[in-house]
Amino acid sequence: MNVYDTANKLAGEIKQSEEYMNYKMAKQALSLNSKLKEQLQEFEKIRYEVQVELMQTGKNNEEKIIRTGCGRCCSDRTWRQLCIACQP
Repeated sequence: MNVYDTANKLAGEIKQSEEYMNYKMAKQALSLNSKLKEQLQEFEKIRYEVQVELMQTGKNNEEKIIRTGCGRCCSDRTWRQLCIACQP
Protein backbone atom coordinates (compact mmCIF):
# COMPACT_ATOMS: atom_id res chain seq x y z
CA MET A 1 0.00 0.00 0.00
CA ASN A 2 1.47 3.36 -0.96
CA VAL A 3 1.24 6.61 0.96
CA TYR A 4 -1.58 7.98 -1.22
CA ASP A 5 -3.78 4.96 -0.55
CA THR A 6 -3.11 5.31 3.17
CA ALA A 7 -3.96 9.03 3.09
CA ASN A 8 -7.21 8.38 1.20
CA LYS A 9 -8.18 5.62 3.63
CA LEU A 10 -7.49 7.92 6.60
CA ALA A 11 -9.53 10.73 5.00
CA GLY A 12 -12.46 8.38 4.56
CA GLU A 13 -12.26 7.18 8.16
CA ILE A 14 -12.11 10.75 9.45
CA LYS A 15 -15.20 11.71 7.42
CA GLN A 16 -17.09 8.82 8.97
CA SER A 17 -15.99 9.59 12.54
CA GLU A 18 -18.49 10.80 15.14
CA GLU A 19 -16.34 13.85 15.90
CA TYR A 20 -16.33 14.97 12.26
CA MET A 21 -20.07 14.40 11.91
CA ASN A 22 -20.68 16.51 15.05
CA TYR A 23 -18.41 19.22 13.64
CA LYS A 24 -20.33 19.26 10.34
CA MET A 25 -23.69 19.52 12.13
CA ALA A 26 -22.44 22.35 14.35
CA LYS A 27 -21.02 24.19 11.34
CA GLN A 28 -24.32 23.78 9.47
CA ALA A 29 -26.27 25.08 12.49
CA LEU A 30 -23.90 28.03 12.68
CA SER A 31 -24.47 28.92 9.03
CA LEU A 32 -28.21 29.22 9.72
CA ASN A 33 -27.69 31.79 12.51
CA SER A 34 -26.10 35.00 11.17
CA LYS A 35 -25.69 36.59 14.62
CA LEU A 36 -23.86 33.55 15.92
CA LYS A 37 -21.74 33.41 12.78
CA GLU A 38 -20.67 37.04 13.30
CA GLN A 39 -19.82 36.28 16.94
CA LEU A 40 -17.67 33.33 15.87
CA GLN A 41 -15.85 35.48 13.32
CA GLU A 42 -15.14 38.08 16.02
CA PHE A 43 -13.99 35.32 18.38
CA GLU A 44 -11.62 33.92 15.73
CA LYS A 45 -10.25 37.40 14.99
CA ILE A 46 -9.47 38.07 18.65
CA ARG A 47 -8.06 34.56 19.13
CA TYR A 48 -5.71 35.14 16.19
CA GLU A 49 -4.63 38.52 17.60
CA VAL A 50 -3.89 36.91 20.98
CA GLN A 51 -1.86 34.17 19.33
CA VAL A 52 0.16 36.65 17.25
CA GLU A 53 0.80 38.80 20.34
CA LEU A 54 1.95 35.74 22.27
CA MET A 55 4.38 34.79 19.51
CA GLN A 56 5.73 38.34 19.27
CA THR A 57 6.05 39.15 22.97
CA GLY A 58 6.10 35.76 24.66
CA LYS A 59 3.29 36.92 26.97
CA ASN A 60 -0.46 36.27 26.99
CA ASN A 61 -2.83 39.22 26.95
CA GLU A 62 -5.12 38.14 29.78
CA GLU A 63 -7.73 40.80 29.01
CA LYS A 64 -8.22 39.55 25.46
CA ILE A 65 -8.20 35.93 26.58
CA ILE A 66 -10.93 36.62 29.13
CA ARG A 67 -12.92 38.54 26.51
CA THR A 68 -12.82 35.53 24.17
CA GLY A 69 -13.21 32.94 26.91
CA CYS A 70 -15.97 30.41 27.10
CA GLY A 71 -18.11 32.70 29.26
CA ARG A 72 -19.40 34.06 25.97
CA CYS A 73 -20.43 30.69 24.62
CA CYS A 74 -21.51 28.60 27.58
CA SER A 75 -25.03 29.96 27.32
CA ASP A 76 -25.40 28.85 23.71
CA ARG A 77 -25.38 25.17 22.71
CA THR A 78 -23.88 25.74 19.24
CA TRP A 79 -21.09 27.90 20.63
CA ARG A 80 -20.40 25.27 23.27
CA GLN A 81 -19.98 22.65 20.54
CA LEU A 82 -17.46 24.82 18.68
CA CYS A 83 -15.50 26.17 21.65
CA ILE A 84 -12.38 24.16 22.41
CA ALA A 85 -12.36 25.50 25.98
CA CYS A 86 -15.81 24.00 26.57
CA GLN A 87 -14.85 20.52 25.38
CA PRO A 88 -14.32 17.83 28.02
